[in-house]
Amino acid sequence: MTFNIRLSPLLIGLAALVLTACQSTVPYVRTDQPAPAPVVVADHSPERRALNEQVYDEATRWVGRLFYRSDFGGVDWDALTTRRREAVVAQPDEFAFYDSLNAVIETLDDRHTNARAPHRRVRTEALERGEAQATYGMTLRWSPDGWIVHVVRPDSPAGRAGVQVGWKAETFDGRSLEASLPPSEGRSEEIVFTDETGASRAFTLTAEIMPALPQHRVERLDGDLLLVALEGFDTAPVEAVMDAIAALRSEQPARGVILDLRGNRGGSLYEMTRLMGMLVREPMIATIMTGRFVDQRIAVDPAEGAYGGPLVVLVDAASVSAAEVLAAAFQESGRAMVMGEQTVGVVVASRHLNLSDGGRLSVGMQELRTPSGVVLEGRGVTPDVEIIPTLAQRRAGEDVILAAAVAWLAANP
Repeated sequence: MTFNIRLSPLLIGLAALVLTACQSTVPYVRTDQPAPAPVVVADHSPERRALNEQVYDEATRWVGRLFYRSDFGGVDWDALTTRRREAVVAQPDEFAFYDSLNAVIETLDDRHTNARAPHRRVRTEALERGEAQATYGMTLRWSPDGWIVHVVRPDSPAGRAGVQVGWKAETFDGRSLEASLPPSEGRSEEIVFTDETGASRAFTLTAEIMPALPQHRVERLDGDLLLVALEGFDTAPVEAVMDAIAALRSEQPARGVILDLRGNRGGSLYEMTRLMGMLVREPMIATIMTGRFVDQRIAVDPAEGAYGGPLVVLVDAASVSAAEVLAAAFQESGRAMVMGEQTVGVVVASRHLNLSDGGRLSVGMQELRTPSGVVLEGRGVTPDVEIIPTLAQRRAGEDVILAAAVAWLAANP
């Protein structure tokens, strides 16, 4: 069954209902309930094991019912989860349990299918709301090589200790990042890194409360250019960016727009299409979604006040999911010049489900393709102009990708 869904500015509310209705035809999915508070039980206790058993069975059952590949990529899911159940439920604490659970889920080779521990979920959602949290002052980004230091805040524990951009974070008090405890104010932790030479570097850092980094940025650049950067497609930052773009038609004209999706973690496909509607003058297909339960073609119509001038989209290896979908659609249609680094191809529509201990399960449910039908999962987006900053440039804060975008717009008014 195939649905053609067009998101016009006059029908946004209706379109949201249609998207919800299509997805809610999947059996057992519930997304209208708030997340339960984290369940706290003693480590190494019978209660811990009982809770592990309950959550393991919930999570593996949901994945079995909903995962978008009916053959599970060649994995015998029932046999695998039965065989590995005892080792996972025997884990002594929340974070070791979730790390072990995710090791099972990772056999499906889909980064959109994963489980997040209750206390890590609480922290992540607080950061996305812009709330101050305990931190070491460094931002890590996932890559196929592991977790890499992307930003080090100068006035932070990591900055004062000399942690450098480009190092790989190996262990946190002997644990992987996924199995470690989230930072808490005043607690110290030994973090081991591997530097660019392959040498091991260990630092004991004590977490401090620091303001959350902004989730979006709007900036006027020289040459009448507007730079808009988004860390994710969430309602509040998308609306702020849409307001800035709408202003271009009236009080603040711009000769070009740079949409910076570097490090964009994806997010709501609905919010992505809303933003796309502010950047097109002609209707277009945003993506084709295929899965076990429903197929959809999602189209976008121009919104009132949409900007139709020169547009550059910036991506890098940490632009994933909806960020890759948007970049690919604009690239194929010729709407924008895509510049930056090759993306990794983590492009599957997922559904979030609450787990009974307060954790969150994400299950990949639909494959996303470009408007011409190209599969993005595992392929990613190859920029029209590929620019790979050197480590020295990154550490010096020299943004060669943004500079190239500004130069291109100057040459292509």
